[in-house]
Amino acid sequence: MNEKLDKQYFDVSFDFHDNKYEPIKNIGNGAYGVVCLARHRKTGTNVAIKKIVNVFEHFLIGMRTYREIKILRHLINHENIITIRDVFLDLNHTKDVYIVFDYMDTDLKRVLESNQILTNDHIKYFAYQILNGLAFIHQAGIIHRDLKPSNILVSQSCNLKIADFG
Repeated sequence: MNEKLDKQYFDVSFDFHDNKYEPIKNIGNGAYGVVCLARHRKTGTNVAIKKIVNVFEHFLIGMRTYREIKILRHLINHENIITIRDVFLDLNHTKDVYIVFDYMDTDLKRVLESNQILTNDHIKYFAYQILNGLAFIHQAGIIHRDLKPSNILVSQSCNLKIADFG
């Protein structure tokens, strides 16, 4: 992938870890960075890469990033919690941290705002998965500080994962 296209997504080159990931498109922006859909070059698996900019220059951003990584490393192997696949720094821009997650197609906010009709079975399945994830989080002694529909990710097969633990 050429550097000009890379800059469109992250304003940095993807020259790290032997080019493990190929960026595909920008899929979101947040208060602390951007999220890009990417493909793992070796496996062909789609992933979401969150870039947190200037993480070491702002205490609050650094603290939230550390908290998210620490919590998600603790909450591994649950079907309703987003999984961290990788964490790294760009060797050329060490002020930025990249967190690689499972890719999910959308979030619950977008599903609820869409014209898609949700049956009672959909609603029950969504509620079950949210409660299942929350029970796991709470059993680990963790409270999600910002649980809202935009932080609940949804796959095309209606599987949910709770995200954004910063």
